[in-house]
Parts: sequence; structure tokens; C-alpha cells
Amino acid sequence: MIDLVAQTFDLDLKKRGTKYYALCPFHEEEVPSFVIYEETSSYYCFGCHVSGSLRDLLLQSGVDSNLLNSISSLEPRRVSFSEEILEEVKEPPGDKILSDNFLLRRFGIKYIQTGVFAGRHLVPYFRNGVIFCYEARDFSSRLYPKVIALSGSKIRDTLWNLDNITRQEPLLLVEGVKDALFMISYGYSNVVSSSGAGLSEKQSRLLDQPGENLIIMYDGDPAGWLGTIEVILKFRNITPLVAGLPPQTDPASAGEVIVHDSINNAVIVDSNKAVIAMTRYKLFRRSIIFEELQPS
Repeated sequence: MIDLVAQTFDLDLKKRGTKYYALCPFHEEEVPSFVIYEETSSYYCFGCHVSGSLRDLLLQSGVDSNLLNSISSLEPRRVSFSEEILEEVKEPPGDKILSDNFLLRRFGIKYIQTGVFAGRHLVPYFRNGVIFCYEARDFSSRLYPKVIALSGSKIRDTLWNLDNITRQEPLLLVEGVKDALFMISYGYSNVVSSSGAGLSEKQSRLLDQPGENLIIMYDGDPAGWLGTIEVILKFRNITPLVAGLPPQTDPASAGEVIVHDSINNAVIVDSNKAVIAMTRYKLFRRSIIFEELQPS
């Protein structure tokens, strides 16, 4: 339930004991005052004083009640969550989103045909050769929520495909697993997915390694650009390149030729200009234009 709240409201949760802290999604603030209480599945903001149960919060946000019932019944088991749905997984009968079923099998991705997660793909995350966590992901973008973490908050503790990368080569960072799969199909195998725009602190530490040659290619929409800027500002040991995509496109919709050109023309973003652009967007909803982020 907590993971679903974080995904629905795009919260970067910090756990302290049995409590989770984040910036409040209901008002502007710089210091986190929004608290989720794990033991009671409730929330309270010390800034604007909103409060209630996580279930009611999700229902009010449009999350299906049947989905919440299923999560509630399975949540105490946490990791065995994934064991249960594995029994419902079969090979997809001809995948329309990613036609290369061999590519899906290569990474252990399978299609869920029955149950509350039907229509999504079961995506395993590996660490040191063994499965670390799972997510149920809708590659078609027809279901809500599109991504459901099935192993607690572990998804934001790692990066998809991290086990298969080579540190000595340029490394691509994309938003979603679908983006990463398309990049691999284009011939870019040294790629990881952050499972959303932006990095958690743990994900950031995995990439912020001296000598890392990182190229960020997030979606060409406001969320993607804000995520790109926030990622850049988190790094202390590296200066990543940014490969900008055309507005409202991602690696899948942009196509191989545009993706290739964007990578070849990746540039360093001026951090000062990035902060200004992010502030203008948040205050005035002024579009973030890639060319304006480049050094003079």
C-alpha cells in the first residue's frame, strides 16, 4: 500500500523506523512534513494538516478498490507476494507492445494472464545473479496504476538491468523498463532503468561513482525533464551527459534513428540554467527547453 501511494503521488519516501517522510503532495514545501505511518496505514501532514487512511487516499485518487483489496490481503507477506503471482504467469500470446518475445524471455519477463494483475508483465530485478525484487508493469499504458511494486520498496533500491552492465563503457539511464528494452533492441545493451523519472538516494549512489560515463535519456515531457534536472543535481562525483528527445516522446516512440542521433549529440547541462528552468516550470509552468539548458 505504501509503495502504491509513493507511485501515485510521485513521493520520494525516506524511512525512519516505522515512519516514512516526504514532501507533501498537497502543498508547496522545501522540508518534508508529510508522514506515512506503516503500523496504522495512515498519513498526516504537519504543514497543511491533511490526514486519513492510505486506502481512502488511494480510492479518492481513482485507484480501483479491487486492486486495493488484493494488495491489502497480500501485503503482510511482502516478498511471498511475488511467489503467489508467479503461479498465474504464462508466456504472452504474441506481445503487441514488444514483438520480440525472445527479448522478454532473455530477462525473465513474463505476461500475467489471470488474476488482479492480468494484462501486466511480471518484471524481475536481479542482484548478483539472483532475483532481488519484482514489479508488475503495464507496457501498454492502458491500466492504472501502470507499475505496481511487488516486493516492498526494493524497486527504488536498485536499477533494472544493473547486473548486466559494464562500468568501463558509456552507461545509459532511461526511465522505464520498456524504454530500456527498446534501447537494447536498438543495440544499446549498457542501459539501466530507474523505474520512473528521477533517482532515489540509493539509486543515485549506485551511479555516482568516480569515472562513471553516464548518459541520461529520460522522456521528452515535463516529468522527464524535471527528473533529468533533479538527477543531475544529486550527483557529486560525476558530470553526466544528457541526450534530449523531441517533445512528448520516449525511446520507444522516437525510434532508433532519433535515439541514435540524440546519443551522439549528448551534451553537458549547465546546472545553474537547469535550476532556473526547473524553478520557472514549477512557479509559472514555463516549458523546459533542452537547448536553453546547454552551456553558452
